Amino acid sequence: FDDFLLSDIVLKNNSSITDLTITGNGDVTMDVEDELYGLNNKNYVLNNLTVSGMTRWQGDVYFADMGLQSGNVTFNDCTLNGLYTLYQGKFVFDGCVINGETNKYSMMIYASKDVTFTDCVFNSDNKAIKVFGYGTFLENAQVNISGTKFYSSAENNDKAVVEMDLTQQTNPAVDLTIEDSFALGFAEGS
Repeated sequence: FDDFLLSDIVLKNNSSITDLTITGNGDVTMDVEDELYGLNNKNYVLNNLTVSGMTRWQGDVYFADMGLQSGNVTFNDCTLNGLYTLYQGKFVFDGCVINGETNKYSMMIYASKDVTFTDCVFNSDNKAIKVFGYGTFLENAQVNISGTKFYSSAENNDKAVVEMDLTQQTNPAVDLTIEDSFALGFAEGS
């Protein structure tokens, strides 16, 4: 099929779709559009797609979520361009290429308690993942990274592959696991 908007599939059938799998041929782009909400409690599997159109500006933070709250999203062999904010829900990235924007994080994990990256590649200019939340959002949160490569095109000794900002948390408890992964161009030890 050709490039498409996710809203063409989901929003027209929002009340009836609870599980959705979309598989591309590697040349198809799914445009999620800015500010796509109302997709709560859904389960999505996205295979072999390029995903774009997820960035919107709010205050001093770029938010870029699929409007998923308490949903589950799995990305298999996808290319994700731009910035993504993972809000609540469970997110799994398997074999994905994540291309960040200039001087922005590629992934901002905001209040998601279960995020996994396996065999992924992050391409950025100096920021990859930021974990943050407010109140009790990140109690008992898990971020798992395995077999993932992080490349920074602009070396920056002040930035880490994963940055955690837990200053606004009441009882922060984030279990971060990084295995069999490496980074080039980031701060030593990050």
